[in-house]
Amino acid sequence: SVLRACTRAASLKNKADDAYLRGDLDSSIEFYGDAIATAPSEDSAFVAVCYSNRAACRRRKRDLVPALEDCDRALELYPGYARALFRRACVLLELDRPAVDAFVAVVRFDRNWPDLVDWLARAEARERRRANGEPTMPPPPPSSAPAATVDDILDETKHVDLYTVLGVSADATEAQLKRAYRLRSLKYHPDKKTGSTLAFQRVREAFDTLSDPAKRRAYDLGDDIKKPQKDSDSSEYSDDEHAKPSLREEVERKYWPERYKFLPFGDPFVQKRKLRARRARAKTRSFF
Repeated sequence: SVLRACTRAASLKNKADDAYLRGDLDSSIEFYGDAIATAPSEDSAFVAVCYSNRAACRRRKRDLVPALEDCDRALELYPGYARALFRRACVLLELDRPAVDAFVAVVRFDRNWPDLVDWLARAEARERRRANGEPTMPPPPPSSAPAATVDDILDETKHVDLYTVLGVSADATEAQLKRAYRLRSLKYHPDKKTGSTLAFQRVREAFDTLSDPAKRRAYDLGDDIKKPQKDSDSSEYSDDEHAKPSLREEVERKYWPERYKFLPFGDPFVQKRKLRARRARAKTRSFF
């Protein structure tokens, strides 16, 4: 009966959840598949959750293309499923595909998703780096993590994302970064047949940047590609307010304008504040 099928599917999902927490990803993927096959077709929300959770397992295993397919299946059943939308965006980012629109879709359904502005800024930074030094559309990705090849790393005319150099996800932990660095540095060590001095140096540079929390955050938020904006009298941060918006702030202003006052038309009192600042500077000069 339908009730029996639902009970059996829920039991399989619980087993899959437990296996995921233990780190047994293969068993978790298998249990989620069994739950999907067992659940009645009427329970589309439950099946969508199982597809999304299986995508998380596959993403963690670096089977990114199957993970993307699972996210797409989940969204076919439940188009407004924010968790599946977010996981899909993360997978696209790690496949080195354009991901900005995918993160914007998450904004439309859940504006309060944790750290969403940081992820969106990360995707925007990667797009701008690609526009500055890479083809607009990368070649079709392999079925696993798109770890850069030695030819990619040696091509000085092309920007290779630091996460791609190490073959890790954008939210990789410190332990995962160290393990990836150890494997990649051994593979590209100059003494190896597959090695290269330049490739080894780039792997080292990638690890040095990503293993330092401050440098990693600056890289994620595109501080290296931040462009100064033109001064404008109507700008909230013009003239005497020298702080130019970072890429993160630019993204946040665009998609979360309610977090900033006077947008989108600018601060109506900026001229008055500028006049006061000039008078204060003039008084200081006359005093000395």
